[in-house]
Amino acid sequence: MPSRLLSSARFEAAAALRLGHERRAMRLVMMALLLAICALAGYRLALLPFAAAVLLLEAGPVLMHRWLKAVQAPSGPPETRLILLCVTLRVTVTCGPVLLLAAQPSVPFMLTGAIWLCGSFTAIANAFISMPVFNRVQLSALVALAAAMFALIALAAPQQVEAVWHWAVPALVMALFCRHTMMGTLLRKQGQRVSSEEEEAVQARLRALEMKARLDPLTGLLSRPAFDEELQALLSNRATGERIAVLLIDLDGFKPINDTYSHEAGDRVLVEIGRRLSALAGEDGVAGRLGGDEFMLAFSGIASEATALRLAQYAMKEACAPVSWGGTALRLGASIGVALTGSGQAGDLATVAALCAAADQAMYRAKADPERSIVVHDGRLQDRARAPERAALEEGLRSGAIRPFYQPKVRLDSGRLHGLEALVRWQHPERGLLPPSAFLGAIEERGLQGEFMAAMARAVLADISALLAEGLDPGQVSLNVTEIALATHSGMADLRAALRAHPQALPHLTLEITEDVFIARSGHLILDSIEALRREGLRISLDDFGTGYASLEHLRRIEFDELKLDTALVQDLGQHHAAEVLVNAVMSIAYGLGIDVIAEGVETEQQHAMLLALGCRYAQGYRFGKAIDLQSLRVRMEAERALPDAPGVAELRL
Repeated sequence: MPSRLLSSARFEAAAALRLGHERRAMRLVMMALLLAICALAGYRLALLPFAAAVLLLEAGPVLMHRWLKAVQAPSGPPETRLILLCVTLRVTVTCGPVLLLAAQPSVPFMLTGAIWLCGSFTAIANAFISMPVFNRVQLSALVALAAAMFALIALAAPQQVEAVWHWAVPALVMALFCRHTMMGTLLRKQGQRVSSEEEEAVQARLRALEMKARLDPLTGLLSRPAFDEELQALLSNRATGERIAVLLIDLDGFKPINDTYSHEAGDRVLVEIGRRLSALAGEDGVAGRLGGDEFMLAFSGIASEATALRLAQYAMKEACAPVSWGGTALRLGASIGVALTGSGQAGDLATVAALCAAADQAMYRAKADPERSIVVHDGRLQDRARAPERAALEEGLRSGAIRPFYQPKVRLDSGRLHGLEALVRWQHPERGLLPPSAFLGAIEERGLQGEFMAAMARAVLADISALLAEGLDPGQVSLNVTEIALATHSGMADLRAALRAHPQALPHLTLEITEDVFIARSGHLILDSIEALRREGLRISLDDFGTGYASLEHLRRIEFDELKLDTALVQDLGQHHAAEVLVNAVMSIAYGLGIDVIAEGVETEQQHAMLLALGCRYAQGYRFGKAIDLQSLRVRMEAERALPDAPGVAELRL
């Protein structure tokens, strides 16, 4: 036997022996029935050798099966050959009596033998379908028996040529049946394989769907439901006195990365931070992504609050480490809330919902406190969900409660109104009028910078249009433009939409840009946007000039219409000679480039007088008025319109 077939048969041997053992009773019963038929045909004396051979061949495999089971080892080549021989002889001897039926002249007995042989083909083909070597060997033995049977039938028939050739027909049919049976075996085996592959594919799809439901598709971390399940398992299996810590990590400054660099860059940041947090969690911890830029970690075996705080510090380090994108190091901040179970099994944050809610409250406190980025829940934190805060901000933007107030820019020689600067205020329904410092940080953290910029642009342009419609000239109205508006397609689209809605207001609008915008992550995009806005006829002002980053370089690269002298320089006038020299130098540079200068933060008469002496024509500050709402501005403008148009008129303040 070829080595390849022998190797295959070696692995089939034990199964063949077990199958033969299980079918022995049925095989003996069928053999007894066949011998009884042969006795009816008159072959009583020949039955004894067949019966003895059957018993011997049944005993051999049984003994082999018991021996292999006792030694608990697969059969080797000698044993495999012996098993194959026993099985082949057994099927040959079991079906051998059909030759006796074929050798006598009775046609019914001849047909009985042929039918018996056909049935044996089918039984063996079906029983040994998963054992191809044993299947093939036994079917080959049956084919040999079939050939011998039809040879005997031909010899036993009357000696006419026609009768002999007539028996060739059933012989051919028998051969076709054998071939069909063998092909059917192969097809059934192929069908089983295909069915098994389809079943495996279905199971694989089900596993994939289950995995998809459990894992975040972007980072591969656990989804929120799966995280809750794993956290519940930690809670259920913890030992007495063991504490569980949950860390809720919210990334700060993620939305500007999405808006500035693309969502692909944002995805890269999430994937990398997810990988770092997963490594921090290790095999014993649990890491999950809740959605957006929020992640969660859970740890068991926490000895104390100090241990949980150290883990939070490690998580903070991983979240704040730069992420490389296109040669740029993207940096974020993070706010982390920590919640711990007590040492008992019940109460004291002992449920998934209580732990996660406590971590959420602590994280919110961390966001609201500029002094702390990590807060551990201590049981005294008030239950303050973030969703209502975001909803309140969004409602304020929609309703106009968050709206521009206007600080006057005046001519220093006359005190007359020269223009305005739009400064945001929030008329809060419960807390009253809020300054920018009370809510601009919340707008940034909640990713509402784009909505805020668009709302302010619409409101300022609408106010300018309203004043013009009333015959009041607001002069140049400055609007601070953020990085989001200049560096993102959506921000520029919102700004242009507001400009298109109020074309009559465009000659009165000046866009103010602070110097730190130029060191943002996408300075080249900002430069392109500034040039595009200038081509559309808008004036550009550089705010806080003189104390920022590389101010003179900006003047060389960009054509500005206005410079706003930083408050720090103005405040030092009359106190430090250097301030006077610097202000004078700025005036010379600006006027040499044909740029207007506006001094910010003018509060005293001395500053006013010195700026006039240095050649500054325009200023703003508390000396000339604080920021006021639109209605108060109308009153001031109406009052100024009633004054005589003469130099030296005292400034009018509200």
